[in-house]
Amino acid sequence: ANFAITVLDDSNQEMDLLVNTIGKYSGMTFLSSDNGTPTKLKIDADGRWTVKVLPAADAKLTHGSAKGKGDTVLLYDGPAVDLAIHHKGKSNFVVTMIGTDGTDLLVNEIGNYSGVVPITEGPALVIIEADGSWTLKAQ
Repeated sequence: ANFAITVLDDSNQEMDLLVNTIGKYSGMTFLSSDNGTPTKLKIDADGRWTVKVLPAADAKLTHGSAKGKGDTVLLYDGPAVDLAIHHKGKSNFVVTMIGTDGTDLLVNEIGNYSGVVPITEGPALVIIEADGSWTLKAQ
């Protein structure tokens, strides 16, 4: 069935939809406080689940090359480069970079993707939303 994680504020108003999928889910996503102070997570599931809330500093460190499958958050600590990005999947594929200069939407495509995008110098968070396998490689 559907598995969803929604962020609520102190008035129980929905702030953000972190995860919304059908079937099993395993991944890492980013909880932002840009739209107010998150205070609760509302979880809709028909099976067992586990959620861990960790600081952004605990994200896996990359200097420009990484590979994986599904949703994840990376901590980029490298120079300004061109980033080759590949995705093999069927659903929405989104790559967002949050750095000292703000937020940059690098990729927002459906299905397979292959391209090169410029990124700014780190430190920055790279948030990947994917249903399939992906690779990042600094050029």
